[in-house]
Formats: sequence, C-alpha cells, structure tokens
Amino acid sequence: MNTFSRNLSLAFLLFVETAMAQTPQFLNNGFENWEIKTANSVPYNDPSNWYSLNSLKQFGFDEGTTKSTDAHSGQYSVMLESIENIFGDIPGLLSINYMMDATGAPDFSLNKIAFTGRPSALTFWFKSLPESGDYSALVMLLTKWNPNTQIGDTIGYVAWENSDLVDTFTFANLPLTYLSNEAPDSVYFIASSSKDGFNPLPGSRMWLDDLILNYTPTGIKETPEVTKISVYPNPIKDKVNISGLNTFIKIILLDQSGREIKINLDQDHSIDTKELKEGIYFLTIQSETNLQTIKLIKY
Repeated sequence: MNTFSRNLSLAFLLFVETAMAQTPQFLNNGFENWEIKTANSVPYNDPSNWYSLNSLKQFGFDEGTTKSTDAHSGQYSVMLESIENIFGDIPGLLSINYMMDATGAPDFSLNKIAFTGRPSALTFWFKSLPESGDYSALVMLLTKWNPNTQIGDTIGYVAWENSDLVDTFTFANLPLTYLSNEAPDSVYFIASSSKDGFNPLPGSRMWLDDLILNYTPTGIKETPEVTKISVYPNPIKDKVNISGLNTFIKIILLDQSGREIKINLDQDHSIDTKELKEGIYFLTIQSETNLQTIKLIKY
C-alpha cells in the first residue's frame, strides 16, 4: 500500500471512529444477546447490557422480562409482562441500569449510564397487549449533573405510552424534546408493561425490538429557556421548599418501598414533612417542559 492509500485509509477510519463517537447507540439494542445472572444463588435471565426486576426471582416472583422468539428482526425481542404475586404485583420492566439499592428498594437515581449524544429521535418496533385500563410506557431522559443543586438537570427527554391493542410489530418514531443546548453526561431509560409500575395490571404485555437512536437533525424540538426547579433543604426535617415551579402537571412523593405518600403543596410551594418517618423518599415533579426525580433524605 502506497503512502497516499495508507493515509486515505487512516483518514477514513478516523472519520468512522469520530462519527461513531458522536452517535452513540444502546448496546444490544436488538435484544439478541442474553445472559444468566444470579441473586442469592438463584439464577435468572436478563438481556445483556440491560436490567429488569427478574432478580426478584430470589423472593419467589416469576420473571416478567423474558426472551421472545416473536421478533421484528433477528431471532429475539424482549417481552415485558406484568406479573401477579401474593406478595405484590410487579410490572415487566426494562431499564438501562440496575436500580435497586443495597436493601432491595427501588432507587430511580441509579437508572442511568454515561452518555454524551444528542439524538433527534428514538425509534423502535413494538407490540402491545395491555389489560383494559392499563398502558405500556417508555421514558428516556438525557441529563447533566449540576454541582450547585446536586441533581441532574434534564437536557432532553421523550415519553411514550400506549393503551391500544397492537398485535403486530409496529414502528414508533419519537422525536426528543430538548430543554437545553448543553451536552448531556447521562441517559436514563425505562420501559414498562404497565404505566403505573407500583400498581400494575397482571397480564399486560409489551414486546420491544430494534431500539435505535436517530441523529438526523429533523424532528428536534428545542426549548431555549427553561426555568430551573430547585428543591431545598436536602436532607429535610420539617418542610421541603420547591423554587422555579411556575406551572406543573404532577408532583408525586414516594417512600423507599415505592408507595405514594399523600402531600399538600402550600401556596409558597412548600411541603410539610414533619409527619414523615426518617428515611429515603423520591420526589417527582413533572411540568410541560421538564421531568425531575429528586432523592430526599428525611432525618
């Protein structure tokens, strides 16, 4: 190979590597690869590079996230099914990272991995057979750690739900909505056979295959200015204050076991927490342009 050809080849490889670095994809996005994991010596299956609630098999729960030969392409897809159990019903869940803390309680702040891309859309193929009154659901958040507030600011997001019976693989193209021009440092992803993962309807099922992040500029929705939501103090004692809360859709407080706690939001956008027991809580604030989940510590 002459010098010109060698330099051309090196330039091409550099271009490919640079393009790939700028357009990261989820690993095992076709769910072809699966592996056996163990929890307290009890084996269970998970798709490689993905996580589920299947580790609860150690407590007698059936696996709600399974390998399906009913696929859009390749050999397999992932099938999520809400499962009934005498100890409590659980959804079929797919997440980008393991989100159980050391005690086995859900910690949604763990459900993220390092990620610096700015995709224009999330596309995938799905089938959905929810029970009456239930929804299949999927959420992806791009976030960046804010050292001042000690929480991740939402850079962009996409949210999807489906209540229809869709019995053949159907294409979904979900443009991301961006709230900032900054590059994210993390991505949060979760898909569920039941929209309300704490009160799932057993029997609801969803199949997912070929999750692709599209980086073409078409379809990006930009919102240049977003009011920052701050929650303080944290740790909390008698009350927690929320600033930057101009308009909101929903505010939910969950305890460490995932149970919703009834709250009253005062006119000054504070929540009385005197009656809460000591422990860890999760405050989720959803507005028209933002979605944040903040881990609170009550002492």
